[in-house]
Amino acid sequence: MDIMEFDGIEHNPVPAQNFDIFAAQRVSFILNANQTVGNYWIRAFPTGGDPAGNPNYNPDLTLAVLRYKGAPAVEPTTVNTPGHKLIEGDMHPIEEPGKLGSGPADVAITLNIGQPNPPFFDINGISYLSPPLPVLLQLLSGAKTPQDLIPSIALKTCGKVFILPPNKLIEISIPGTGLHGHAFDLVRPSNADELNFVNPPRRDVAAVAGGNMTFRFFSDNPGAWFLHCHIDWHLEVGLAVVFGEAPAENVEGPQAQITPQDWL
Repeated sequence: MDIMEFDGIEHNPVPAQNFDIFAAQRVSFILNANQTVGNYWIRAFPTGGDPAGNPNYNPDLTLAVLRYKGAPAVEPTTVNTPGHKLIEGDMHPIEEPGKLGSGPADVAITLNIGQPNPPFFDINGISYLSPPLPVLLQLLSGAKTPQDLIPSIALKTCGKVFILPPNKLIEISIPGTGLHGHAFDLVRPSNADELNFVNPPRRDVAAVAGGNMTFRFFSDNPGAWFLHCHIDWHLEVGLAVVFGEAPAENVEGPQAQITPQDWL
């Protein structure tokens, strides 16, 4: 098969026999149906986690049948042959590859994940809790710094909300999460040894398997954007932060979030 799309973004096709896909990611591929007419297993193998935590898991249920026209309606007998696995960093976007360049980022943020008090997670020492008033509404009310946000304890707020200046190159290093409001250039996929600023893959959900990853985006979309783990219970126990992007531009200007009066 030729893999040609990550998270709704077209990439140059790359041939592979299998690929990893993580929670909330999307992948499209073109299947070359050039085999002998018959029935073939499509296999999905969940990985990670503690099997004891999911006693109902049955690997025989993560299967599907690819049946060629004219083949009998019987179960396949094909065996698992993993073949060539897609390397995420080999995917290159068709439009504007490397558009963010290789220069230093205007804002570089490292988000360190910890779990000192299981099952709760924290990022930079703070476990995320939803504020009593949504961050976007606070920005629209004039909040421009973490200290302006409620709860008013600056240390706790700074751990949950990062204010980003407008129209700047932002670089984030963090284990796997998804960022709303932006597709990003994945300049260092999970476990990669080198940074790629020329033609990195572009997507909106990335994962880490035992190592760090780095992504970049341009802060040209004012709003309050949630960066969080897409494993639901990880989010529930605090694995998230919010980026308050371009606070002043949320209130006025062409991208303001306030509904114009002539729309009412």
